[in-house]
Amino acid sequence: SAESSRRMKHTRPKPDTPLEWPRARGHNGAMNPIAPYVLQSLVGPDPLHPDMVFTLRLNGATCTDQTVTFEPGDRADLNTAYNAFPLVKWRGLCDLQDLSLTLTGSGDATLTLTAGPWQKTLHLTLNTTVDLTPWLADIAAPLLYVALQAHSAATLTALHWTTTQPPKRQPQLALIITTFNRQTAATATAHRFARYLADTPLAPHLHLYLIDNGQNLTLPPLPQVTVIPNRNLGGAGGFARGLAQAHTTNATHCLFMDDDAATDMTSITRVWTFLAHATDPATSIAGALMRADEPHKLWENGGYFAGLCRPLSRDGNLSDPAALSKVEAASLTPPPNHYGAFWFFAFALEQVRHWPFPYFVRGDDVGFCLTNPFHITTLPGVITYQDTDFPNKETPLVQYLDLRSTASLSLALPDLPRRALNLFKGIAILFLRCLIQCRPESLQALNLALRDVLTGPAYFATHPDCAERRTQLTMRRVEVWHPAPVPLPAPRLRLNPAAPWFKPLMALTLNGLLLPFFGRWGNDLVLHQSDNPRLRHYLGAASITLVSQDGQSVLRLTHSKPAFAREIARMLWSMTRLALRYRHHRHAWTMGYRELASQRFWDTQFTSPK
Repeated sequence: SAESSRRMKHTRPKPDTPLEWPRARGHNGAMNPIAPYVLQSLVGPDPLHPDMVFTLRLNGATCTDQTVTFEPGDRADLNTAYNAFPLVKWRGLCDLQDLSLTLTGSGDATLTLTAGPWQKTLHLTLNTTVDLTPWLADIAAPLLYVALQAHSAATLTALHWTTTQPPKRQPQLALIITTFNRQTAATATAHRFARYLADTPLAPHLHLYLIDNGQNLTLPPLPQVTVIPNRNLGGAGGFARGLAQAHTTNATHCLFMDDDAATDMTSITRVWTFLAHATDPATSIAGALMRADEPHKLWENGGYFAGLCRPLSRDGNLSDPAALSKVEAASLTPPPNHYGAFWFFAFALEQVRHWPFPYFVRGDDVGFCLTNPFHITTLPGVITYQDTDFPNKETPLVQYLDLRSTASLSLALPDLPRRALNLFKGIAILFLRCLIQCRPESLQALNLALRDVLTGPAYFATHPDCAERRTQLTMRRVEVWHPAPVPLPAPRLRLNPAAPWFKPLMALTLNGLLLPFFGRWGNDLVLHQSDNPRLRHYLGAASITLVSQDGQSVLRLTHSKPAFAREIARMLWSMTRLALRYRHHRHAWTMGYRELASQRFWDTQFTSPK
């Protein structure tokens, strides 16, 4: 690790040129002669969410592109995820001492600044700069909001939060996207990035690397976009390949993103600017992820690891200003073992001591964050959107990948509280979840995962592409989706879920496993993925018909005592072996993790002909 760190510093000389900071631009792209350093700018309608729940709240006013037009009495509130200013983080992590608000436009209006109970109202012309510095000491709330109410016909063409404080550094940001057989999504992202480059003054400081694990992506020449064919080593191998590429350039920072990169490009500007001003060079930024079924709610705003991956601020409603403030306040004091996922994670290269572990997918981001000295934060408006919620992607292969990464991380990572307890608890939770959902092949996959973990890190060294297990676990006979029948079967409830004895009985009998002939008199359930069924909805099930989000397919699952008993016996045996040789497995994983999460290991994989 020390050798890798020295090599990294040697191959990334700092630019000799002085800092040339991007100045604020007006709505027509022209430079504005205002305060020199722009921290955050107005974000107009979001093409990913045209209803603007994350950008502007308009009462009478209208917005086209970045221009807000008012008639007398019209109002615009910027108490939204993209336009709220995270003052506490700027002051605490960037030592912000002076702040101004610059408005470009015409007409008279009332400006209201709000931060929790603190509020200030000013009457002004929409072509002015307001010095906020005298009031900074009075503001303790995490977010500072702006509202404008017009007194005459008015137009707002730009709004910038600015400072006279110079930045600490000028990041050279390498954007790394790993893609596999998603040519359409990757191509669209590359073109969105090219359009963004044409409009941003940050263009000289950005480069996009598309790591093509499918080796079949063809793009026309685009400025500062490079496609790198790569052996299919999963997300871990793709991001490691991007990390290796960044080391050969003048990059100082990396930003890992998903291949569909469903995030507004303004997030890149926001992240680059914050990293430039951050006092601590180890500052890293994790992007939030929204739910797919309820896209105004959070899936997670970062997470933490405690035997299993736990989300932060799950279901926080970012369309509600009060909930947004609550989410931001919670992010100021994240729990121990906080991590950022690789759908959006920005960090300084000089802080990297350990590379991603060859998990293929699942767990590589957790281990990467927890073994490197990153100081992770989040920023409002740095948001990624998903098209399908994670529970709807669950397959035996996903279950396998989840358990083997969480179990091995529990064994390998330092400084985990209640390590052994959380390890066995995490294994039990994943197993019981599949048992309650009547997923026999997922139970088999979990047993296979624990068996591979007990084999030790050597298994991952010889199988970084996970090819054997991927083939094995995609050949299913039970957990297979079929065309939906018309009409759908009707649910049949023989046991009353509302009865006071129902939940205790299901808990004590492992969801009916210990009850004789339960398959004959348990409930027949019909659950819809679009309703995002929770685990409690599966209780009492003798059979389950799970309907896909689009309603075109069904998954039929049934209670099977022989299959479940067989997998329970295997899991208990594996957990007994783990307990009896716990110290041995801890030592093997502690040493093996360091060896495989290294540049030296990945260099051999990139040159392998396999």
